[in-house]
Amino acid sequence: MRSLGRHAPIALALVLFIGACSGGGDELATQTHELEQRLLAPCCWRQTLGDHESPIATALRAEIRDRLAHREAAASIEDDLVRRYGAKIRAVPEGSDPRWMIGAIAGGAGLLGLVALGWFVRRRRVPRIDPVSSATVFEGEYAERLDDELLAVD
Repeated sequence: MRSLGRHAPIALALVLFIGACSGGGDELATQTHELEQRLLAPCCWRQTLGDHESPIATALRAEIRDRLAHREAAASIEDDLVRRYGAKIRAVPEGSDPRWMIGAIAGGAGLLGLVALGWFVRRRRVPRIDPVSSATVFEGEYAERLDDELLAVD
C-alpha cells in the first residue's frame, strides 16, 4: 500500500504524457489533410494532393507529413512548395475563401423560395364572396316558381 502512494504521481504523469502525445496525432492529421487539399498535384494540375495518385503526389504528401511532424508551420511548407512549383500549385488563390458562396447560395435559394411561395399563395387565394340574403337572390318569376314548387311538395 505504501509503494502505491509513492508511484501514483509517476503513473499520473505517464498517463498525462501519453494523452498529450496521442492528441497531437489528430492535429497533425488535420493539418496534413488541410494542406493537401489546398495544393494541386504538379503533374496534372487537376486534382489536389490529397486526392491524386501519382509518384510525385505521393512524395509530396510524405514530405508534408514529415515536415509537419517536425513542427514546421503549414504556411511555410505551402510557401516553399509555391516557390518550387509556382503559384499554380494552389488549388484556391491566396487570400480568397470560396466558403462564403455557400451561405450566399443558400440565402438566395431561401429568398427565391419565399418569393415563389408568396406568388403561389397569392394565385391560389379564393375571392371573398359577400353573403347575400335569399330575398335578393330569388326575386320575381323565380321566387314565384320556387314558392309553387314548395307548396306542391307539402
